[in-house]
Formats: sequence, C-alpha cells, structure tokens
Amino acid sequence: MLNRKGVEGLEERAALRAVLELWAGGVLKATLTVGRDGPFTLANAELVAALGAETDFTVRAYLALGGYRSLDFDSITIAKV
Repeated sequence: MLNRKGVEGLEERAALRAVLELWAGGVLKATLTVGRDGPFTLANAELVAALGAETDFTVRAYLALGGYRSLDFDSITIAKV
C-alpha cells in the first residue's frame, strides 16, 4: 500500500524528462525535450533543421524534473570524416 508520499514519488518519476541540446561551433543550435523511456532517435530532418550545413556537432543529454535540469550530462560528438 502506498501512502501519499509514495504516490507523489511515482508521479515525479513519471514527469522526468530528457533534455537534448545540439551544439555546433560552440553555439547552442537547438534544445529538444523528450520522454526518458526507451531509446530516442534524432531524425535527419530534425538535425538539418537545427544545424543547417554544420557537419560536426555535439549532443548533450540532461535529465530534467519540475523545470530543473541536472548539472550532470552525457555527451557525444559527431564529426564528418
């Protein structure tokens, strides 16, 4: 049996989101907010719309809850070779 505090905890975890930032040339190009469940794929159309002709970019992923974003992030840098 869950008390009210336990229910609030479940509601908060359900509201947890991932914030993805697209960076190119040291400039923030786009910010996307997605659900945290399961893998997420950035479509080519989204990348082209956000980055234009940029070929090298970094994606940073943060967790966010209640309007607050984690200070810790994961990142991956993609470079055309």
